[in-house]
Amino acid sequence: MSEINSLITKCYAWHNGSPIGFDHGLSLNNRALWYGDGVFETIAIRDAHPIKLHLHLDRLERSADAADLPLPADREELSREILRAALTFNGSGILRLMLYRGGDLGLLEEGPTERILILQPLPKIPESIYLEGVKIKLRPFSPPDKNPRKSLNWSNTILELRKARKQNFDDLLMYNHDDGILEATSANIFFLGRQGDLLEVATPPLTTGILPGTTRQILMELLHRAKIPVTERLIFPDELPRFDEAFLTSTIKGLVPIQKINSQTLYTLRPKATFHEVNRLFQTWLSLQKKPF
Repeated sequence: MSEINSLITKCYAWHNGSPIGFDHGLSLNNRALWYGDGVFETIAIRDAHPIKLHLHLDRLERSADAADLPLPADREELSREILRAALTFNGSGILRLMLYRGGDLGLLEEGPTERILILQPLPKIPESIYLEGVKIKLRPFSPPDKNPRKSLNWSNTILELRKARKQNFDDLLMYNHDDGILEATSANIFFLGRQGDLLEVATPPLTTGILPGTTRQILMELLHRAKIPVTERLIFPDELPRFDEAFLTSTIKGLVPIQKINSQTLYTLRPKATFHEVNRLFQTWLSLQKKPF
């Protein structure tokens, strides 16, 4: 029991702004549990400060609007709540904010939007993904919603990812006939290719319906400042052989090199790969982040 309590105390949670303790329970009759009727944001906490909080709140507002879900509080109140939570945690970790529709369990029930905020330590990420890279499998995907949201319903993604893992792949890379390559299951993707002295850094555009990742946006700003042009364009699977390197971007894992896409080997981790320069740029920026804005 002491081991269980030790694990529980490492996680902090709030419901509608009030701390959830051992004597405070959540009703199991909520629509997030029954239907996944809600949206979420995952925010990195570094030294008790949320990283780029304003970008996450921007995306949360868009997700809530796409889900026809009224915000439970104004932006300033949500910001204060997240900042208080981060200070309570007093360390580095991951904060997940979930919004879900209140009311009864009928499909068309309406009720005030509720929120759950959970803050926990950074997950243990295998060092091998940074040293060896990841292997990803191309997966056809029907045209996505052009107004994307971070929905709580991940059941289809989890099922497909489990199938890929059985084939010795680490992740999936979605694509479709009209828009080409889109994104991985929970990360955006960048490709790097050289033709002589010319370097192309390319990533799928937001117009394809991919989620606007905050790490993606930050990295593009950093590359722009470093005078490294980034092209947002449609990229189709038959173009992949022209790229030498590729990597994923996510809030939790940062920049992750890709070793292989299907059977194509990439050289993202070779000693003189451009990825190392891009990653150093991002890591330098990350080391300077001690304020949320």
